[in-house]
Amino acid sequence: MNTPRHLFASILCLGLMLAGSRALAVDPANKAGYVIGSNISGTFYDPAQNGQGFVLQHIVSNGQPLLLATWFTYLDGQQRWLIGVGSATGNQVSIPLSITRGADFPPRFDPATAQVEPWGTLTLSFSDASHGSASWTSTYAGFNNGSMPIERLTTPDSRFEPTVGQIAACHSGSWYDPAQNGHGIFTEVLGSGSERQLLAIWYAYLNGEQRWMTALGPIQGNSATLTASITSGADFPPAFNPAEVISVPWGTMTFTGVDADHASWTWTSTQPGFGSGSLNLTRLSALSGSDCGPSSDKSAARFLTQASFGPTPADIASVRTLGYAGWIDAQLTVPPTLQRPTIEQQIAAQVLIDPR
Repeated sequence: MNTPRHLFASILCLGLMLAGSRALAVDPANKAGYVIGSNISGTFYDPAQNGQGFVLQHIVSNGQPLLLATWFTYLDGQQRWLIGVGSATGNQVSIPLSITRGADFPPRFDPATAQVEPWGTLTLSFSDASHGSASWTSTYAGFNNGSMPIERLTTPDSRFEPTVGQIAACHSGSWYDPAQNGHGIFTEVLGSGSERQLLAIWYAYLNGEQRWMTALGPIQGNSATLTASITSGADFPPAFNPAEVISVPWGTMTFTGVDADHASWTWTSTQPGFGSGSLNLTRLSALSGSDCGPSSDKSAARFLTQASFGPTPADIASVRTLGYAGWIDAQLTVPPTLQRPTIEQQIAAQVLIDPR
C-alpha cells in the first residue's frame, strides 16, 4: 500500500488558516456505545500540543472496513510522518505504524530508494466521533511510549455531488502518481457554498528525509489553488512544545479534478529543493460513506443491469446525476414495479425498433 502522508503541515498553521471556517463543525455521535465508522474520518489533534496531529480515513479495502491513520509530528526539530492501517473493534483500533526514509522530492523521486521500517503501534479509542485518546509504543530510535487526548479539527464533507465540472465532496481521500509510488497527497473537501475549501497534505521527501506540507485554498469549479506552508523546530511528545514550531510559506499547489478517480497536481515552491512541477494523480483511497456516483456511462449501465432494471438512457442519466445511493433512494419513493412485465415491455419496444 502506498505510504500516505497525512494531517496538517502544522495544526498550528492549519488552525489559523481554518479559523472561523464552517469546516470545523462537529459531527455529533452517541457517546454511549460509540462504534468507529465512516463518521470518524477527518483530522485530530491535542489542543495542548497544537502543531502536530493525525489524519484519519475510514476506508473499505477488499470489502473490509479499515482505519488509515497518519501521524504528522517531529523528532529533534525535523518533520516525521508515521503511517499505518488497522481494523477497528467497537470504539478502539490498534494500528501498526511504519516510518520511511531515503527518497527525494519529485522529479528526483525514485520508488526504489524509499525504505519502510516498523515504528511501533498506535492505539486510538473514541468516546464519540469527535473525542478520544491516542496511545503508542515504539521501539524506533529516538521515539518513546506515551499517550494524549485528541479531538476533531476538521470534518470532511460527505454529501453526494456529481463530479462533472467541479471538485465534489467525494474528492476527499488519498491520491498518488502510480509512477512515483511512495509519496502522495491527502485531501479533504471542507465547508459549503462560497466557503468551500480544499485541504491538502503532501507527504514526501527531500534529500532522503521525510517532509510534509499543508495547503488550503478555495475551490473554484473543478480546480483549487492552495497556499502551502512547511514547518520545523519541534520535538516528539512529551518533549513537544508548540512554541518551537516554525512555520514558513512553501508556495502554491493546484489540484484539478479530471473525474472521480483522476486529477492533475501542479506546484510552485519558493523553498530550496522543491522547485515546480506536476503529477498525474490516481485515487488511492476514498472515504467510507462518500459517493462519487458512476465514473462513466458504462459503470452506470452495469449497475442498472445488475439491479435488474436494464440500462435505459434515461436511467443511465439519472444514475450519473444522483449517484448510486441517491438513485436507490429515488426508486424507493415510486410505486413498486414487477421485474418480468418491465423486461417484457423493454423487449417488445426493442422488437418494434429492430425485429431481427
